[in-house]
Amino acid sequence: MNLTGAWATGSLGEPTVAEIVLTPQCNYSPALWILEQSGDTVRAYTIPERWAKGVAEPQTLSRVGVEGRVSGVELAMGELGNRYLLHYDSTSGHLRGTLRGAPFWAVRLKIVQPTGCIPVP
Repeated sequence: MNLTGAWATGSLGEPTVAEIVLTPQCNYSPALWILEQSGDTVRAYTIPERWAKGVAEPQTLSRVGVEGRVSGVELAMGELGNRYLLHYDSTSGHLRGTLRGAPFWAVRLKIVQPTGCIPVP
């Protein structure tokens, strides 16, 4: 099992599909959760949605990820107060469990970039 890639996340209404495919509008980048796995170590990065407007805006992105370990089909990441406890479901391909004690799910995400977009000035 390799968890590396982009994931869509939520707490309610978990999708039934194995992968969500998004085709966003030009100049829009949807929110996503990036996982990087190396051996049993997993690092997660949360990327908020963004609109390219051609005007510089303050960036609040942190390059520091939440780190944890995968053991079998169980994934534990983060520290008290920001703790993911997840189980990989090999049938659906989903991760599900809790984040900070509240329900949490993650489904693989594929983003198909639109073509023919006019560049932002």
